[in-house]
Amino acid sequence: MRSTAWGLGLVASLALGGCDDTGNPFLVTSGTGGQLVIAVTGGVTPTYSWDGPRARVLTVRGAGGVLWQIEATDEVGFVAPVQHGIAPAGARTVVAAQILEAGTVHTVTITTVTGTQGSRSFTPAAPSTS
Repeated sequence: MRSTAWGLGLVASLALGGCDDTGNPFLVTSGTGGQLVIAVTGGVTPTYSWDGPRARVLTVRGAGGVLWQIEATDEVGFVAPVQHGIAPAGARTVVAAQILEAGTVHTVTITTVTGTQGSRSFTPAAPSTS
């Protein structure tokens, strides 16, 4: 019975967090006790998605600093998904987008209108040449 309960807890935690690009589970937690699950598609111009409230700020960082940042134009915020380099309705560009470098670790940080914040590190793959 104990192993069944443990297994169900593991399944529940994976369902909350999802899996990264290599199939490993991840869960991003905020500093305020909430949870924000962030997904990033592949490539050097990925799409960022998150569950939960609308976003107030989205920032992408690399080794050289901030590579893109957008912020909400009002208290309502903006919704997911957001493609790298394209500010969605309800957002404006704070730092102009740079194309991400394939094979290099980057981090996206999202702060929601409710104050929940989460980050996710990812490594873009090189674009296909076929």
